[in-house]
Amino acid sequence: MSDGTLGRHPYVTIGFVLLAAVIAGALVLTIAQREQSGSSPAPGTAATAQSPVQDLGPEQDFPAGTLRYFRDLGLYLVRQADGSFLALYDLDPRQQVEKSGGGCRVRWEGGGDPAPAALPLDGRFRDPCLGSTFGTDGELLSGPASRGLDRYPVALQGDHVYVDLSRLLPGPEPGATSSR
Repeated sequence: MSDGTLGRHPYVTIGFVLLAAVIAGALVLTIAQREQSGSSPAPGTAATAQSPVQDLGPEQDFPAGTLRYFRDLGLYLVRQADGSFLALYDLDPRQQVEKSGGGCRVRWEGGGDPAPAALPLDGRFRDPCLGSTFGTDGELLSGPASRGLDRYPVALQGDHVYVDLSRLLPGPEPGATSSR
């Protein structure tokens, strides 16, 4: 423009430059926060894309003959009387196929809440939506489910218990194990 005032186009350009700067700043902040929080996850925290193997804590926190619920991971860690571990997925296999669960999770029926601390294996698992019941080892006891509870591989490294959330294994066929 000949009168010395800026035209419309420079304002649009300045607006785009400011918008790009705001977006870039937000992206840098988000990346920095993810790197900070993802560097060393606490035991039992949700898996990240970089870390599907989760440290559930020291082996001594899980006495033989007890279970503990990791709600944020969607699994029950069972330490059987013989000292072996099972990591049971908290969704009835039938709900996985039918996608009818809508967040309805298998619950422990044995007195107490196994989320904060390990509880004795005096009970069973029950799906409150479809009605299936499962033994302490995930075996199907009754109901419409076609098999026992699915499970994740568990490993001991040093004195810690680890679960691999990237490998969900099918539960046992009815009658394949015994939880009695």
